[in-house]
Amino acid sequence: MKLLDLVLILFVPGLFPFPAMAQEACNSYGADRLVYQKHDRPVLVAGKESWEAGGLLHIAICQVDLVYYLYYTALQKPPGYAYRSIGLATSKDGIHWKRSSKRPVLSRGAAGEFDDVHVHMPTVLYDASQKKFKMWYVGYQNNKGNTIGYAESADGKLWKKKGQVLSFGERDRFDSGSLREPSVTYDASTRLYKMWYNGTMPGQHYGPTGYAISEDGIHWGRVTVINGDQKRFVGIDVVLENDCYHGWYGKQGEIGYAFSFDGIRWHWPIPEVVLSRSPGGFDSSYLQAPVVIVDRAANKVRLWYNAATTPGEILAIGYAEARINPR
Repeated sequence: MKLLDLVLILFVPGLFPFPAMAQEACNSYGADRLVYQKHDRPVLVAGKESWEAGGLLHIAICQVDLVYYLYYTALQKPPGYAYRSIGLATSKDGIHWKRSSKRPVLSRGAAGEFDDVHVHMPTVLYDASQKKFKMWYVGYQNNKGNTIGYAESADGKLWKKKGQVLSFGERDRFDSGSLREPSVTYDASTRLYKMWYNGTMPGQHYGPTGYAISEDGIHWGRVTVINGDQKRFVGIDVVLENDCYHGWYGKQGEIGYAFSFDGIRWHWPIPEVVLSRSPGGFDSSYLQAPVVIVDRAANKVRLWYNAATTPGEILAIGYAEARINPR
């Protein structure tokens, strides 16, 4: 039996209960323990180049050698179709950003490919053992939908696509219509990549959160729908720390938080919302698609998010942080 097959069995919800010791190790990063303070203005706004002048959407962030790498979804400015590409900005403090180029680091594919309309919604890890950046992103194709692709880079700037790695589920499955907003983490204890993503059936806009695992980040096995589809996340970002899964996600235009002992069954502290809209502010319309780094060196939770304001729906990237309470 292959390791992947074994893990698929072990992760069947309820088959093997988790010991109380493991559950006690999970400390909340929610509003029940922490206070999240917003930066008073966007930390990154749309650029002047036409491919990103239409606004900024879903992002990914990783930190390598004290430098933050922010990969953002950029909208092409009309006239014409609002194609989506992925750009890069870097920062030493996570607040003041500098674009790495006037061009996208990842662009849509050739006609007929799974990503020939949009490349967007990235999630990025840095593999120190291989000295390699790894990106999972969503590719959109007209009349087909969104699926998940994969790319690699040695320096975080020049990327090579490796193709589609997770496609539509079988007919009548929750993800038979589209797969979006992936979040990938690597579990060193099991040597597995773990992915959470939003799956929809044809005609749906948002559906349940799916959970998949992989030994190499390329070949994925679907495991289950988390929470048994009883409560849905929108754009969850998962951080694995000390055998505890922490998740930040969109909740009706605000940012919520939950934690889990196995990545499948989640628990919600009260209050659930950690970050809300600011009337009259740059995020007065909505907050969505959070990305989080738990910065133990600074004793902070750092949270970036996509924000919109009206009129005109100006799309930008906001930032908030919370000081971690001493245990």
